[in-house]
Amino acid sequence: MGSECKKTASRHTTEVETSTHAFEIVGYTFKKGVGVGQFIQSGTFTVGGSDWSIRFYPDGFEGTTEHVFVFLVLMSNANVRASYHLSLHEYH
Repeated sequence: MGSECKKTASRHTTEVETSTHAFEIVGYTFKKGVGVGQFIQSGTFTVGGSDWSIRFYPDGFEGTTEHVFVFLVLMSNANVRASYHLSLHEYH
């Protein structure tokens, strides 16, 4: 008389794409002094079908001058999420 327990399962996976982009700023010391809110921009690169660029603010952003700022900017009209790791290297 016992009924068997039905077993079901499902799975959802998120599509993830990984990429690396190197953005070299040649003559960085000469870029200081461009002004707060002024940025240096990388070329556009594509990851996962979306276009991106990096904006580097050597003199600060929105009135904050004690730090440099770096933003990853989505250049295409897409609804995506991103996670990124930033490394700064000083070359002589």
